[in-house]
Amino acid sequence: MKGLVFAGCSFTWGQGLYFYSDLNHTPKFDDWVYDYSLMTDALIKFKDTIRFPRLVANHFNTFDVCKATNGGSDVTSLMFLKKIFDKYQQTANPLIRSCPWLSEENYYFDDIEYVIFQMTQPYRSGFKFIYKGKNYIVYPTPKFNNVSIIREMLEDGLEENVENGIDDIFLKWLDENNYTIQDYLDLHMNHFNNEIKNYLKYLEANGIKTKVLFWMNESSVVFDDDFYKDRHILLEHEGKTYKTIWDLQNSCKERFVIANDKEGFGGKIPENALSDIHPSKYCHEVIAKNVINSISNDYKIKKLI
Repeated sequence: MKGLVFAGCSFTWGQGLYFYSDLNHTPKFDDWVYDYSLMTDALIKFKDTIRFPRLVANHFNTFDVCKATNGGSDVTSLMFLKKIFDKYQQTANPLIRSCPWLSEENYYFDDIEYVIFQMTQPYRSGFKFIYKGKNYIVYPTPKFNNVSIIREMLEDGLEENVENGIDDIFLKWLDENNYTIQDYLDLHMNHFNNEIKNYLKYLEANGIKTKVLFWMNESSVVFDDDFYKDRHILLEHEGKTYKTIWDLQNSCKERFVIANDKEGFGGKIPENALSDIHPSKYCHEVIAKNVINSISNDYKIKKLI
């Protein structure tokens, strides 16, 4: 099998898996705060070996490709994919090429067998709109039921916070377009779901097969979309099936969440890991098993045809 590309956030990157090593210098992060200066090359190398992308690649005797940096949004996942395939395209994008922090690797389309796209929380991606001739970007709140930040998009590509932007700009934009907050949220969700869908279709047109994993149920509006339905990797464990990593984790936090994984740590959870709610080592193994089964089923179906 050719290479496997995994695009996603910290759940794909493998945050917290270094706590399962025998290495010293493991960092402590508060909630979702992350500081690269606290990481060592040894910790990164170790977590790479036990995260689900490597487990899947090892099963198929091939290589895995992941974003170099931790965290991110669906936007940065798309940028990552465009970055690794950009060098050999005639329409190379200077903006994408200027993001070495995503990856410094480059691949031809025919180097890669599958792209597995792990969708993250929708609110991490901003929604662009135009008001009175200026370009703005708005970010929803984490609960995805309102908005929290308005920024003006400047000509140099930078973003600048706008004071009173919600009242003076965003709400007026809604009013002038006869939109409610829910209308905006629907636009936001549909826009990024279509952005991802269109790029995955582009990859498929160039010979790469695609699959999708979901972290949160906030993406539930796409579960009935035929495109996503055909590529959605369901997570089966002990006779039950879960649509999202979130649902899988909540089914047994004592095994699937690092901060609760006493069994995985041999009886005692490391102090620095007590606030890390990312997927545990065992959770990565379960995810890997389902990705492997999904890919293997493709070949079983192909043989039957």
